[in-house]
Amino acid sequence: MKRRVIALLAAFCCLFVTVMPAKADTFNTVTPGTSQKAATLLADDGKDNVATVAGETTDWYSFTVPAGVSRYYTVYGKNNSVKNYVKFTIIDASGSNVDEESCWNDSDFTYNFKAAAGSVYYISANNNDKDVTGSYKLNISWKEDAVGDDLKSAQAIQPGNTVTGSIDGCDDKDFYTFTPTVSGWYQFYVKNLNLMQYIKFNLLSDLQEKQTDELSQWNNYNARKAVQLNAGATYYVSVGIDEGHSTTTTGNYKFFVSKLSIAKVKNLKLSSPSSGTYKAKWSKISGVDGYEVQCSNGKSFADAATNTVYSGSTRTYSGYVSGRNGKTVYVRVRAYVEIDGQRYYGKYSAKIKVKLKK
Repeated sequence: MKRRVIALLAAFCCLFVTVMPAKADTFNTVTPGTSQKAATLLADDGKDNVATVAGETTDWYSFTVPAGVSRYYTVYGKNNSVKNYVKFTIIDASGSNVDEESCWNDSDFTYNFKAAAGSVYYISANNNDKDVTGSYKLNISWKEDAVGDDLKSAQAIQPGNTVTGSIDGCDDKDFYTFTPTVSGWYQFYVKNLNLMQYIKFNLLSDLQEKQTDELSQWNNYNARKAVQLNAGATYYVSVGIDEGHSTTTTGNYKFFVSKLSIAKVKNLKLSSPSSGTYKAKWSKISGVDGYEVQCSNGKSFADAATNTVYSGSTRTYSGYVSGRNGKTVYVRVRAYVEIDGQRYYGKYSAKIKVKLKK
């Protein structure tokens, strides 16, 4: 019985092996064109295309951008095994070089650019050494540009909402527009999430591109500024790679423009733990950089002494008032946010009095 079971299991395993489908290749083997006019058409599906290049040979390929669409293309190339360099050149329909890269054995390149709708692009792969052969690969993919490329096609956003986007090539610029419903100070916050170059964020006040403010940030850094905006006016935010740092790198960013609103300090409580001293406690306010504590001999705070708590997470302060042992003092507290070296304050708490110990 045991032998029969083993035999059945072995037969089942053999059957299972024979019906398993063969693993599909993860690349296309292509035959290159021998001239630009006879270029081999490559699909822009993001799949690797592998070819062998002979000595002193230039291989030719092409890809076509559909009409009426705005796309950013990524061309990836790698010298797999040529014991010399392979020169890859991307050429537009007019014959101008879009990019040129020389890759030594086992090195690669990536180029991202905005392709003109309805155009044909060519890629040549050149091996100028007659005694060296080997293989290389090319990969072409694309991404829709979801955000407007100029002020007139800017994407509408709401103040206070966080916007996330991507830079899809060295010539990519994203434009957004918004209209505040309330005048006042606004916080303009930006962060470069993972682009390995500077991203420049511009806040523009009209279609003539009158600049209101500008922030540039390196990879994984953030920045913020306070800007005064008018209700009913139209503003724009443009995002792109900083001039002088244009590369083929792509990456993501986020930003928001929100009304600068600092909450009023609440639940202020006072005590006098020892002679001539007072201790203030209040409820913490999220998102602030610190607090100002004012102490005065009278309700008008005309002679108030101001002390700063340099931490938004701290919610206590202990002070000493000279010559006021056994007398009453008044205390009030307000929160602040510091942006670009300037403080912006919320409203003061209710003023509370305490009698100091003798």
